[in-house]
Amino acid sequence: MNGASTAGAKNSGTNIPVKNLKSALKAGSFLINSVLIIDYDETTVRKLTRMISLNCKHVEWAKTTDIAEEKLKGQAFDLIIIENILPDMSGLEWLMSWRGQGLVSDAIVMTRSFDLDTAIYAMQAGVRDVLKKPLNVERTLKSLEQFSKLHLRPLAPRKYIPLSQAAAKTGLLGNSSVMRALRNKIELLAKQDDALLITGETGTGKESAARMLHALSERAAGPFISVACASLNPETAAAELFGFVAADGSIKDGLIMRANKGVLCLNRVNDLAPQVQGVLLKAIEEQVIRPVGSPQTRTISVRFIAAANATLSTATLEPDFYHRISALSLTMPRLSERVGDIRQLAESFMAQFAYDAKMPALEISEKSANLMAQYSWPGNVRELKNTVKKALLNQRFDTPFDDGTQEKKSLIKNHALDQVERFHIQDVLALTLGNRAEAARLLGISRKTIERKCAAWGVKP
Repeated sequence: MNGASTAGAKNSGTNIPVKNLKSALKAGSFLINSVLIIDYDETTVRKLTRMISLNCKHVEWAKTTDIAEEKLKGQAFDLIIIENILPDMSGLEWLMSWRGQGLVSDAIVMTRSFDLDTAIYAMQAGVRDVLKKPLNVERTLKSLEQFSKLHLRPLAPRKYIPLSQAAAKTGLLGNSSVMRALRNKIELLAKQDDALLITGETGTGKESAARMLHALSERAAGPFISVACASLNPETAAAELFGFVAADGSIKDGLIMRANKGVLCLNRVNDLAPQVQGVLLKAIEEQVIRPVGSPQTRTISVRFIAAANATLSTATLEPDFYHRISALSLTMPRLSERVGDIRQLAESFMAQFAYDAKMPALEISEKSANLMAQYSWPGNVRELKNTVKKALLNQRFDTPFDDGTQEKKSLIKNHALDQVERFHIQDVLALTLGNRAEAARLLGISRKTIERKCAAWGVKP
């Protein structure tokens, strides 16, 4: 609870003044234990300090990364707010370097130029948010509030060391030509505001793509609301989507109003009941909704993104609705189409799971990486993610990568990948005592996929 008490922003090696803690607790909607600001621009530092000092117990400023490193040797910080363009190196490069040395503080990057490359690099460096300069007060405070909600706890020493790409959760990393093309298209689509349809197999990262689109768009400061279409009851869907008039006469917001000024992502849109498609169509086209039981309409500003793991057409959706949501489209690649990205993804997932579980990360050997590259991954990125999580908990990679039997090793060596896949699925089925729904969840594939493969192998239920 000790605050910095002397010196102003012009002194790069001293603390920044912080107000009385009692006032801090009353002043705003966030509270952070300690913040280190790394920026040579004194004007920005003063502005940022005024925004956060009432709600932060301890704030320090470093004009250069050298000064920051000296401060980090003596204490830990909840949050580091760093300028990306520094005299000696970029803020993101510095973060990447220190992640590899065990830095676990969360980070927010400030920059005057924000593009797709910066977004990808920021995820790799474990950055929680990117703020564009000149800083917008409302946007900055919202970012700090979101951070505070996740981290309002006493600072405790951490013994584990994450890998350098500790926070890469999206599965949209990778340097393959397929992923570079995908990210380029996402950047272009983010500049549009029409409805968008994202298709791809189960586990390819459709919602992750939707979130990246949102993050790169002008709606980034607004909410991202995701809804599972199969969970919408046709009889109550209108109230869930548009809101309703409560018994006391007040209007309860629905999912669409909660997504106002942001994005509403309709997951598995092919599961949407026909009557629900009809009521959604008008909202998408006219950007107007009417809560159930209300005579008044409400104007909205929402981008609608639909996701489906099947090929859609007017045969699977109402024609008008289909044509409206597919005004723009994006197809997600299978993991088997981006083999060169598998190791990077696996290492990113391993680092994140180890970080979250406070466990030492399991090293991915050349052997395991090569075997991963040979596997077909029917559950795509989701299956890879689940495999890595299981490996961390067991502290070893299991079937199909390293189960110890000569027969399976021989099959892998001879590239009989269909047999490797069969062994893997059958092992998971054995683990779940034949429960195909649970096996499908662990593998990151659909139950129908397991049933189809079992039928092809002659395996009875």
